[in-house]
Formats: sequence, C-alpha cells, structure tokens
Amino acid sequence: MPIFNNENGLSLETIIAIVYLVIIIAVIITVWVIVHKIRKKIRQYSKSLFGTSSFIKGYAEQTASIADEPRSLNGMTEVCLPNIVRDFPEFNYNEVKSKSEMLIKAYLNSIEAENTNALNDEQVSPTLREKVQNIIDDLRSQGKHIFYDDIVIYNTEISDYTTGNGRCIIRFQSAVGFVNYIRDIKGNIIQGTDQHKRQTVYQSEYTYIQDLKKLYSAGQHESYSLSCPNCGAPIVNLGAKFCEYCGTGIKEINIKSWKFTNIEEHGIRSKNYF
Repeated sequence: MPIFNNENGLSLETIIAIVYLVIIIAVIITVWVIVHKIRKKIRQYSKSLFGTSSFIKGYAEQTASIADEPRSLNGMTEVCLPNIVRDFPEFNYNEVKSKSEMLIKAYLNSIEAENTNALNDEQVSPTLREKVQNIIDDLRSQGKHIFYDDIVIYNTEISDYTTGNGRCIIRFQSAVGFVNYIRDIKGNIIQGTDQHKRQTVYQSEYTYIQDLKKLYSAGQHESYSLSCPNCGAPIVNLGAKFCEYCGTGIKEINIKSWKFTNIEEHGIRSKNYF
C-alpha cells in the first residue's frame, strides 16, 4: 500500500519521480540552450577569424596557410652590397647567395644523415663541420633522429655586413620551409609533425680574414682554425708561405679566402632544434 495518495490517487513515489523527470528535462533544455549559444558564438568567432563558420575547418586551413607562408627577412642587401663591392670589387653576390642556399640544405641534410661528408667543401670552415658533428653526437646520445624533409628555400638576403678585429663578415638570411620532426629509437615521433611544413629563417656567416694579429688580439683564432695543418702551430703572418715551426708549406689563399663559418636557425639555439 502506498504511504500517501493525493486526490488523483498518485502515490508519493510517483510524484517524486515526476518532479525528478521535470528537473532532468529542465536541465537538459538548459544545457542545450547553453551549448547552442556557445556553438553560435564559436561559429561567429570562427567566421570573423577564419572566414568560415566551421572552427575545425578554419583552423586546419589557417594551419595549412601558415605552413606555406615563408617568413619575412631582414633584407639589407641594397644597403650592404655597395659597401661589400667597394671593399671587394670581385665579389659576386648571386654566386655567393646561391652557395649559401646550397650550404643550408647541406647543413640540414648532414644532420639528418648523421654524416658531415656533404660539408667537405673548401669554403666550409672546420669549425662549422665540427658544430654539425656536435649536433649529430648530441642527438645520438639522446636516442633521437631528426628529419628535414621537402626543404625549400624561398628567398635569401644580406642582413648585415660588419668589419673589425681583422675580419669581414657578411650575414645572409634565408626563408626556409621543411617538414621537421624528431623520432625516438622506436620510431615514434616525439617532437614536431610530419603532416605539414614548418617555416623559419636560417642565418649563415660568410667570413674573410684580413688581419690575423687583430684576430688573435680579439681572441678569435680558435674560431677560424688558423693553424698549420701539419703541426697545429698558430699562423700569425698572412704572407707566410711556410710554417715557422715545422716548415710545412702553407697556401696563403686558404687563409685569406672567404669561408662559411656558421649556420644557425635565426633566434633559436641549436640544441632546441625547433
């Protein structure tokens, strides 16, 4: 027998059940209204931001657009080039620009291949090859393998030209795009993505040694490996034809010629890799 019946003969349990049902329906309607308002706001925001009412579609299109949009460069070619040609009338901008772009690709491919053979060029300094080998060794020690796929260089500009301390340095900036990611020893991607390109800027340094004595005074000798290839003794005289210590012949042109001394992702430390 029910504990209580009203005039219509409804039990207390039935009334409670009806109340719960009404509350549940009210909650469902309230949630639906809130969700509807939120979805409407998202569609409005997405349309204003991406030009489409679908946020997911808009975000995907925006990501793809960013992946294909080259980074801007600090282009100072028109300002710097006349000064460079004044100091070095034989300087061929287009040739060196092309060389810089090829070297950036060789730099990235060497890190991916874990081999510096692609950098065995007379215009690549020993310190740059050593830097790449250190990056390779560091990744190996962490059980990581970095990939640079579909490398594209969109544009290259001179960003700076400086002289002093016995050297001249031309800095190039290149807008570079590639698919960049890192796998662990199991082949799992642990950083980056293989789904779209990453756009960035790489900077290369093209250096000419003018005065070794000033270079020594500035503490830069080790950076350019200006030493006898036989005994390792320092070379302090640009006009020297033979090593003062062991007598080994020294080609003056190898000391005085331009060399690429550094490459790095602009504004990012090498160990971050991204």
